[in-house]
Amino acid sequence: MLGLVKPSLPVLSDKKLSGLEKRKVIIVGAGIAGLTSAYFLKKHGFDVLVLEQNDTPGGRMRQIELGGLTVNTGARMLYTFYSVVMELIDELGLENDIEYLGMSELTCHDGQQRYPISFSPNLSLLFNSHIDLASRLKLINILPALLKARFATNPDDMGTCDYLDSESMESYIERKVGKGFLRKIVNPLFRGARNWNANEVSPAFFLTSSAHMSGHKAFTFKQGIGHLAEKLASGLNIDYGVTVNSIQRNAGDSKVLVDYNEQGKQCQLEADLLVCATEGAKITDLITGKSPAEALFFPKIKYNPLGIVYYVLDKIDKHEITFYTQEHPSTLAILETVNSADNKHHLFCELTPESAQIMHANQNQTRMDSLIKEDVRKLYPELDKQLSYSVNQWIEHMLPVFYPGYISSLKAFRQQQSASAQSIYYCGDYLSQALVGGACASGKESAMQIINHWNRQ
Repeated sequence: MLGLVKPSLPVLSDKKLSGLEKRKVIIVGAGIAGLTSAYFLKKHGFDVLVLEQNDTPGGRMRQIELGGLTVNTGARMLYTFYSVVMELIDELGLENDIEYLGMSELTCHDGQQRYPISFSPNLSLLFNSHIDLASRLKLINILPALLKARFATNPDDMGTCDYLDSESMESYIERKVGKGFLRKIVNPLFRGARNWNANEVSPAFFLTSSAHMSGHKAFTFKQGIGHLAEKLASGLNIDYGVTVNSIQRNAGDSKVLVDYNEQGKQCQLEADLLVCATEGAKITDLITGKSPAEALFFPKIKYNPLGIVYYVLDKIDKHEITFYTQEHPSTLAILETVNSADNKHHLFCELTPESAQIMHANQNQTRMDSLIKEDVRKLYPELDKQLSYSVNQWIEHMLPVFYPGYISSLKAFRQQQSASAQSIYYCGDYLSQALVGGACASGKESAMQIINHWNRQ
């Protein structure tokens, strides 16, 4: 474990390093971005210590027990177009642990009727009579943009789609296709799957993800979504139960000082380099003595909260997923019935963005079921007959919000980071793409920057 005041990582002398002579690196955060960064740094000869507040690795890519129910802390599935994820799976020999997910039957309800819905644009939309005819006829207008995004963008990096950073997804879809497609398809999917409203985010996410769906598969692991993080962590030096309070550059040299709490003790650690791999919403309070670039960029980072209520039931007949439009009077964005062989039968009830904001404003996140229960009864009439108990799950920082104009800011910050050697580097979904693939890619990028900058010193 880490010691008081005296760093457990001895500080190197001031002499210049060459080749693979080891520099000492602290990584704050054992989420998938931090673990990926640590993996590649260790692979290239750096001495790495990871500090993690929780008692298990993975961040928003792991499972936990809540009320006897196994739940995900964020990510629920992965895609085979995540290039760095697939690279790690190959290097760690996890191919046989992959469990491909079948195409679930998705429906949407607008308060009047139920109709089929799909994550990826396909020909069935042309025959979906629940979308107005004008919108269906204009679907052809979006094909060139999807083709361009397929070949010109990286699905792990929204920075490659900065040419669509000046308007909202709502404006873009209305202009290209029409309000019907927006209201009936795009907005309910993004409200449910991402907890975003279309007027809040850039169309870059829609294009960098949807354009790459064709020909790829969704998957998880037989051991659970956190399996990749656990395998990465097993080969790393990680101290758990460590709460980092501040990170600062040491005046007079290039070292980094970390103040933290461990087992109730105030401690300090020093190292040559540091990778801040926490959720982007937390870094403003962690970094003291910010550089001009940091002071400019950090306030622009935004995350959305997510509220989920699980109703554990005696039985469920079949698996169904229903999305609800913004016009639907329900407080839910998704209602999913889950009949699992290795988990308890339950309803997965995700709050709408508006309901989550109400809970956040009232600081009432532990009583989310009281807000939605009447609606759940209407949507699932068998609730009271089958209900065993309920579990509330609140995720304060679920996904970074890539709002119009944000991509240009993150690209400018990334360029500053890559231009010259730093003492503090950053990685995470907020710097790349708001999904696991982006977090992994950002973790590898931070490691490659350190390798390129410091192996030349």
